[in-house]
Amino acid sequence: YTGAPEGAIPTPVESIQEFRVATSNQVASFSGSGGSQVMLVTKRGGDKYHGSAYEYVQNRSLNANTWTRNRLRTPRPMTQDNRFGATLGGPVPKLGTQQTYFFFHYEGRRRNDYSQIARTVPTDTLKQGILRFPDASGKVISYNLATAKLCGASGNLPCDPRGFGLNPLVNQVWSKYLPAGNDTSVGDGLNTIGFSAPGKFPNNDDFAVLRLDRSLTDNWQVMASFRYFNQMHLVGDRQIDIGGLLPGNKLGVPSSAATIPRLPRYLVFGLTGHVTPRITNELTFSYLRDYWM
Repeated sequence: YTGAPEGAIPTPVESIQEFRVATSNQVASFSGSGGSQVMLVTKRGGDKYHGSAYEYVQNRSLNANTWTRNRLRTPRPMTQDNRFGATLGGPVPKLGTQQTYFFFHYEGRRRNDYSQIARTVPTDTLKQGILRFPDASGKVISYNLATAKLCGASGNLPCDPRGFGLNPLVNQVWSKYLPAGNDTSVGDGLNTIGFSAPGKFPNNDDFAVLRLDRSLTDNWQVMASFRYFNQMHLVGDRQIDIGGLLPGNKLGVPSSAATIPRLPRYLVFGLTGHVTPRITNELTFSYLRDYWM
């Protein structure tokens, strides 16, 4: 498995209060490692209640078909990308003399992506046990494996001395589990041809973050933040069934046979205090569990 670098847990824009980027000469809050670093700060609640709600939608009605599908006369698939969420922050009823604040954000995503799947399949003549090759002049010669007598040095010997032709098991697999080709730009055009069709790759996930801030005294504050992510229905394109081999799949409709469930969790505790008017102490503890099933 390979992939581009990415964060262990998502950081939706609605959950971020500020961010800082340092490329060199790191300060103490960024630690002393080399390379660029990015620091994201989660939103926090305030004295008044504030919230938001949003939804972003893309689907087949809003998106055009691809050039490849138009060339193959394949209609636009039922694509969907629905991202929705809500936030709420504000004060918690007082516990003692100090105030506690909270911020909560939930975001869900329901997505049906389609990728154009291309595979090389045998032509109809090859499925019948007929091999086709051009001769020196460019003329295409057909060789029926069971009956052809065009082989050997002199070109008059049986191509299959036993006369069996195409193996019946191979013929059964090809006929039952390999769809007819539709893309002449793939394969040699004589014995192999391309099959191209859109494959459905759903991706459903849920994200949530909760942050609590409380003042212990006038000079000391404590915070805690927990991020939750659930991506149980991420379908990849590493194992594709184009022949309806697996239950529920259909011949000629690419279907994924592999999922990549992901369940990361991220917990942060922070303690900030003003020791003197010129000295501030900041202690942060974080725990990240990036779990792949």
